[in-house]
Amino acid sequence: MRAGLNLLSGRGLVLGGLLALIGAEAVAQEAEGQAAVLEEVTVTARKVRENLQDTPVAITAMSGDALEQRQVFQTDKLTQVVPNLQFGTNAPLAGNNASSQVFIRGIGQTDPTSTVDPGVGLYIDDVYIGSAVGARMDLRDINNVQALRGPQGTLFGRNTIGGAILMSTTDPGDKFGGAVRGGFGSDKLFDGFLALNTPLSDTLKARFTAGRRKQDGYVTRTDGTDLGDTNTYTLTSKFIWKPTEKLEARWLADYSHAGEHGSPLVFASINTAATFPRVASAAAGCPGFNGNFRTLPAVPNIPDDRCANNFQNRGPFHNNGTTPLTSQLEGWGSSLNVGYNFTDFTALKFITAYRRLSWLGNRDADNTPLTILNTFYNVKGWQSSQELQLTYQRKPVTGVVGVYYFQQKSHDIVTVELHPPPGIDRDSDNNDVDNSSWALFTQWTYNFNEKLGVTAGGRYTEDRKGSFPDQFLYSAPTVKQVPMRWYRDKFSSFTPSASISYRWVEQAMTYVSYSEGFKGGGWNSHFNSVLTPAQ
Repeated sequence: MRAGLNLLSGRGLVLGGLLALIGAEAVAQEAEGQAAVLEEVTVTARKVRENLQDTPVAITAMSGDALEQRQVFQTDKLTQVVPNLQFGTNAPLAGNNASSQVFIRGIGQTDPTSTVDPGVGLYIDDVYIGSAVGARMDLRDINNVQALRGPQGTLFGRNTIGGAILMSTTDPGDKFGGAVRGGFGSDKLFDGFLALNTPLSDTLKARFTAGRRKQDGYVTRTDGTDLGDTNTYTLTSKFIWKPTEKLEARWLADYSHAGEHGSPLVFASINTAATFPRVASAAAGCPGFNGNFRTLPAVPNIPDDRCANNFQNRGPFHNNGTTPLTSQLEGWGSSLNVGYNFTDFTALKFITAYRRLSWLGNRDADNTPLTILNTFYNVKGWQSSQELQLTYQRKPVTGVVGVYYFQQKSHDIVTVELHPPPGIDRDSDNNDVDNSSWALFTQWTYNFNEKLGVTAGGRYTEDRKGSFPDQFLYSAPTVKQVPMRWYRDKFSSFTPSASISYRWVEQAMTYVSYSEGFKGGGWNSHFNSVLTPAQ
């Protein structure tokens, strides 16, 4: 069966005290006994460049150098340095690290399929990443990361009910040069990175990077395959062209490949009285069933690989699965960011981007020698986005007006194998996805004086979602679980925000904020899903 999944909205009311010392680092000291000079941290959480200490938003900002010092080289490692963030892989569902599940303050999304949207927005150089598949990536050349907590529906739009993570890559340098980083570790770890800055003229400069990370796994399967391994490489290029003081264009391109055998999952325990373990054990020839599993209330507790019992637990570093595992994820993208300054306080920015990915993977869900449950994935998709922003930044007024468009298509082939006797039972959860979204937004801040400021804004978003399912049993491929046709729906939402801030002294500020977020609706693509719509 099939169910429509309605939109989900999020609201947040925050009373916060923001200390000016938070997020800033002492970088110099002029003389002994003199106060340390604080480095100014610039953020773009409100679509304009401003000092972190002046921004009434729950935000954690870290530079690329700070991330490197803390050995944070993958997006899922941001959990170690960002409060309220859980950035994990979707290993239990996917069997590998190709997809992610991200939560901020407990709000996110576990299902990585293309028919539902994430709950936390991920942005790279102002470009939204619309798929959970491929969101777990290496942080190779990051200039800074900003993690915004709470609904961000006004400025960042759809699918930010939990928050948003903004990542910016490093700009090309003005002089020829570069950087090399390398490291070795346990399980034959090698991590290497190369960056090269090449000024091409007085108005054009470029930066090229290459990264490589390889490490053996630490959980061993019966056939000798190691799980938990890593094999990734990345290539990036970034060009900045500035022919005049008013005009600047940034062109970026990236490519990445991630391969692995599978996540380091192990067998924990099983209910030996449940029907499926008894069926699988009888089919495998577990001693004691005598050809009729119904005569025994539970799987015999004997050390035999044909019996689905707790003897399959061989310890924390051994996996008894037998189905061959692999995961191959490939992605690339390009974006163009053009900015024009009409005056010293008025600027126009246009961002266009295109991304494509493909993923081939499978999992052995039971992690035992028995062929009980296997899943195979073949996902291909692309996305494109365009955004136009007009910003104004002249005291006492700061603001932005913008329009946004997003399109996403994917082709998902998912095959699930169950092995009850007398043979294999396979179902197919194939789906074509066609999504689009557009939005209008604005937000303005007025500072009455150096202490008191108010901010208000709103965004109107309209989503169009489409799904074309092809769900069937391989034993009866012409019998479709739902009629094969396009299922389409439209969702819309207005997400306002407002805040008031007061700076008591230079080092301390209090603010109260209200914001709403919008998570687009979608479709439950899983085989035999419930009929009742969910909200």
